[in-house]
Amino acid sequence: MEDARIRSGTRSRRASAMRLFTSMGMLFLASGVSPWLSPARAQENLIWHGRAEGGRASLSYGIPNSDYAPLSFSCTNDGKGVTFTYAHEPNQPREGIKVEVLLEAADIAVPITTFGFRLELDEESLLQGRTHLDDRLVDLLTSGETLMVFVEDGSEEYPLDGARAAALHLIKRCKR
Repeated sequence: MEDARIRSGTRSRRASAMRLFTSMGMLFLASGVSPWLSPARAQENLIWHGRAEGGRASLSYGIPNSDYAPLSFSCTNDGKGVTFTYAHEPNQPREGIKVEVLLEAADIAVPITTFGFRLELDEESLLQGRTHLDDRLVDLLTSGETLMVFVEDGSEEYPLDGARAAALHLIKRCKR
């Protein structure tokens, strides 16, 4: 009899733990956050996506419908060019530091002068600069090859698969 109570207690604790685990998983899924999404898995979900609303257009490489995009281009109808934003911690991080970024793809190179700033809430450093969406930058972004981003003493690679279709809003609204 005692044996049956112990087994029964163990089963009910196991069932309670499974209900809690399942409930927590459902909360994470409902919030759009997956606790099982590893950094490697998150990299698999990065794609080029474009958007246009109101007087703005953007092209981002990241996770759609989230605020995660380590690389983006955006513009408004004001004619002041395209804003390039890149998630990067400068070698000497300080507000307003000037950093030259070089974008390369398909034998095309586009330099962009950026300035660093820190998002305190997210504890993330960003570089941001303005350029013009001219034929050279459009050709670079729509080449379908690999985008190389050179910053200070390092570089990152980004596949340009899908960038051509995603860039349509940005090109239509911002090309000079």
